[in-house]
Amino acid sequence: MAYVANTNRVNNETISPVPSVGGLGGSNDAYVYDKSGYVTGQGGATYEYDAARQMKRYTRNGASVRYAYDGARHRAVKIQTGDTTRYVYDNKGHLLFERSSASYSQRSYVWLDDIPLAGIDQKTSGELLGVYLIETDFANTPRYLRRLSGNTSAPVWQWPFAPYGDVPANEDPDGDGTKVTFNLRFPGQYFDAESGLHYNHTRYFSPRTGRYLQPDLMRLEGGINVCIYAKGNPVNFVVCYRN
Repeated sequence: MAYVANTNRVNNETISPVPSVGGLGGSNDAYVYDKSGYVTGQGGATYEYDAARQMKRYTRNGASVRYAYDGARHRAVKIQTGDTTRYVYDNKGHLLFERSSASYSQRSYVWLDDIPLAGIDQKTSGELLGVYLIETDFANTPRYLRRLSGNTSAPVWQWPFAPYGDVPANEDPDGDGTKVTFNLRFPGQYFDAESGLHYNHTRYFSPRTGRYLQPDLMRLEGGINVCIYAKGNPVNFVVCYRN
């Protein structure tokens, strides 16, 4: 799947079904844009933006998730029913820490330059829950997680390859019945389970369409197609977009 560099989708957009094979088919989604080219609605979901043009609310089926950002435009807080998650970043935009109020747990990330090396899970009391080693591909995209202790040969989390990332992570590849949630995706991206989008600093990326929901803040300086990802060719190009 690739996009022509000098094209862009505007106004309403329809994704037509593909011919059914073995009972599988596509779906029709109408996309609604505001005057600045930001997606405000899609397939029953709505997106609201703050004065700084950052997504502040996602709503589907009457349930909303709210987002807040720090002075560097990094997303610092996610608020949903029964849970508030807070995030901390370094000055290069790497996610260092996240804490969930619902599970009373937190995760710290260890980096070597732009390479994520490990995730350390703890209770908010400080009790260690687990250490996971991160295996990445050539683009520094996490593909496997392995426990530091116990059976280190079998991965406990896996994200299969797909050009635009439109494939769910396997949270129990070793089949032991214990699911491991891990949300880092392509460089600079964080998976949001509520929307299926990848938060990517100032924008949100849709792996389903292979495009951003918001235009590049550089506008035409970043290319004529202001919502494209990896020049429309993520197999051969890498995007390192953090700050």
